[in-house]
Amino acid sequence: MTTNSTNKHPRSLLLTLFVAVNALLTAFVCLFVWQQLTPDRTISQLELGAFKPLAWFAPLEEFFGSRFEKVQSFIPVALPILLYIATYLLSFCRRASYRPWKRILVLHFEFGLLAGVMLACVFGLEGLWFGWLIMLVMAVGYAALVWGVECLLGFILNKVCEALFEKGSYAVGTHCLNFALLLHPSDKKLMRMQGVARFEIENILGTIQALEPLAVDNCTDMEILTVLELSYRREKMWDKALRIGKMLVAVDPDNEDARFRVGQLLAQREQFAEAAEFLRSGPPTSRMDRLDLRLDCELKVRDFSNAAETAQRIETVETRGYSKAEAAWRKILELDSTQAQALEALARILTRHQREEEVYALYEKIVAVDPQRHDLRSNLIQHYKEINQLEKAEPHLLALMDMGRANEEIVLTYGNILFLRGEYDRALLHFHYAVENYPNDYRFAYFLAQISFKTDALEEAKRWCAEAERCAHEAHHLSRIEALRGRIDKAVEGRELQVLQERSRRNPQDIDARLQVLLSLCAQNKAEHAVPEFDEFLTTHPQMRQRAMEELKRFTEGEDASFRLMDYVADLNLQEKRWDEVFDLACRMSQRSLQGESVLKSRCEQILIGAPQYAPALQHLATLAHKEQNWRKSLELHERLLQIKGTDRDKLLQAVFDAQRALGQADKALKIGEILIEEHPRDIRYRMQVVYLLAQQELYDEAFVHLTAAQSMDYYNTEVIKAIQELGERRKMARLKDLLSEIDANPGNMESVLEAGDIYADLGESRKAISFYQKAVHHPAFKNRAGGKLAYAMAQIHMFDLAEETLNEVELRSSDPTEEAQNKSICYEVAEIFRQEDLNDKALHLFKKIFRVDAAYRDIVEKMEALQE
Repeated sequence: MTTNSTNKHPRSLLLTLFVAVNALLTAFVCLFVWQQLTPDRTISQLELGAFKPLAWFAPLEEFFGSRFEKVQSFIPVALPILLYIATYLLSFCRRASYRPWKRILVLHFEFGLLAGVMLACVFGLEGLWFGWLIMLVMAVGYAALVWGVECLLGFILNKVCEALFEKGSYAVGTHCLNFALLLHPSDKKLMRMQGVARFEIENILGTIQALEPLAVDNCTDMEILTVLELSYRREKMWDKALRIGKMLVAVDPDNEDARFRVGQLLAQREQFAEAAEFLRSGPPTSRMDRLDLRLDCELKVRDFSNAAETAQRIETVETRGYSKAEAAWRKILELDSTQAQALEALARILTRHQREEEVYALYEKIVAVDPQRHDLRSNLIQHYKEINQLEKAEPHLLALMDMGRANEEIVLTYGNILFLRGEYDRALLHFHYAVENYPNDYRFAYFLAQISFKTDALEEAKRWCAEAERCAHEAHHLSRIEALRGRIDKAVEGRELQVLQERSRRNPQDIDARLQVLLSLCAQNKAEHAVPEFDEFLTTHPQMRQRAMEELKRFTEGEDASFRLMDYVADLNLQEKRWDEVFDLACRMSQRSLQGESVLKSRCEQILIGAPQYAPALQHLATLAHKEQNWRKSLELHERLLQIKGTDRDKLLQAVFDAQRALGQADKALKIGEILIEEHPRDIRYRMQVVYLLAQQELYDEAFVHLTAAQSMDYYNTEVIKAIQELGERRKMARLKDLLSEIDANPGNMESVLEAGDIYADLGESRKAISFYQKAVHHPAFKNRAGGKLAYAMAQIHMFDLAEETLNEVELRSSDPTEEAQNKSICYEVAEIFRQEDLNDKALHLFKKIFRVDAAYRDIVEKMEALQE
């Protein structure tokens, strides 16, 4: 709103009127005050030298005459003051955008002048120049003072508002800001603050009202433009929002958000071309929503070149998944399916997702648009070869050959298609051409051999096989050719067989021809037909048996020999009692059958019917019975083998030992074990199995004899050491069992009681040992022997006082040197236990007791010295 328009506003006109009226009232009041304070003067008499400033009031005095005094009484001094206040308050308006500061200054000047007149009259200076100076100073000074106070108050309120807004107190700050705007409604900074504050408290219309006057064409304030644009958008004032958005982008071309919003508005108004151009003109963006909008606008106007550029940008920005990029390219293809760049890009994305079928479908579309894409045609050919759909590859093969892009693989693939389709004539011509152009590639000659084989040109097939073999160098290529050669040879043999069969049919008396027919059947692996024919032939012509068997033998020696034929030849050998041939065939047949063991077992049993002492069959059946833990059968067969010379006696004896032990024939097994030990006295293995068998029979003393012998051969053998420990404990438990039976039968047998206590002590069961030792101690003959052992057992379970008392009653001197040595050892061990438990006095007492009997016993002196220190 301009100043001129402000002057025409009713409130401004009224303010002007009030100022003018106030001026007149001020003049009259000044005269009134002057006359009241200086009654002896009239207006015409007031002068200051030659200057008469109030002379123009003289006509008024003449007009009113005596009534002028009445007028004076009706004009109170307070009237201009009230009018001044009313006029000043009228200058404040919340809806005003401008404050008439010139008229307000005039109003303040008038009030200051009135105050100056009153002051000059009070001090009697009204007729002097100094009085006029006071009136002028009061008028100007008051106006300046009030204006300065307003400016200061506005500045303070501005700072307070800024502080409140920084703290987020928009409600309080807004009230403070409204008061500041009453003083300075045209202050742009305050208006800007008011607009932003209203936006923060969601007063959108108030925001527009506050900021709209500031958004002139040359406005560069980003905050004003941004807030105003967002406010217009919220109130759906799209035209204004578009105008402000363009201003915002013009001020800050790098503002992506503003550019995007303008693009949205243009797209909303269906100005797609302008929107696309506007979005492209900005800096490169990585925001998907921006790129999507730009792409949509470009597609609306079918600008495919720029749309492809945008889609490429989306693919570049998208780092994973590429779903957005895929959708972008598909949008382009929906409008124009012949866009080669979009097809290739979509194929590239689908390749990353390993969606091969869709990729190759896209390749088909690309080559339809651009037939010269030989690289894609090659990929399609390779794909169709992998999925075995060569008929789909044919048009691409022909296209590549027409373009002169053919190579060995392409030529070979096309020929293979012709071959598989059964077009042998075309394939033959094609591969003849290929052999001429690629003479060193064996595959073309190989295919010619196949085609010749398929068309029954067997001699030609052999020739091409030889040519392929000449060109091939790698082993798997040669094996491939060899396999084809074998098929050709079989076909040749089949043809020869047909000739032989025809000759045999025409001359039934020709036995040799008949035999050759049967042998040809065997050569072609037609054993199922040959075997019954052979059986019938040999029944009819038994004189041919030997010759037939010799001829058949060569068909059973190869790795690819027929199982059925081998079984038939084995039957023939069995009838002729050729046991070695039967067993050999049975062994080879077992290696080629899932039921090999049963096959060999059956043949061995058949052999033993005719030859009960045939060692290989016996050995196999015996080993099988041992493996299956058929111990009776194993024992029988191994005992039969022992009667045959030339067999492995040690292995047979070992197998017999295992069978007898498993059958519970311990005595027989021990005899076999003793035989093995006698024949191999240094072999610990044989001794240990006898040890385990003796332990099983609880013959521990005999077992320890063999264990002692075994340990003397290998002292550190872990198996021997472990067996000694285990059998020792088992022997003790067995002896303890016997002792407890004896004690139950004869409780007074102290020898058994003492021995039982010793066994419990060795087994670590000290509490049980104590009970037996106490029984023995009560017997006078065993008191000394059992006392020391009782004390040691008590010390083991920390019964130290009782152990000491018991040892005090034990006499270390004895007529029996063994008993004396035992008691000294026990006393020493108990003393060591005391010393380890820090019972030094008790330990020293026992060491002294030993010292009194034998001062040289072990390290007794050093022990005593250490304890006495």
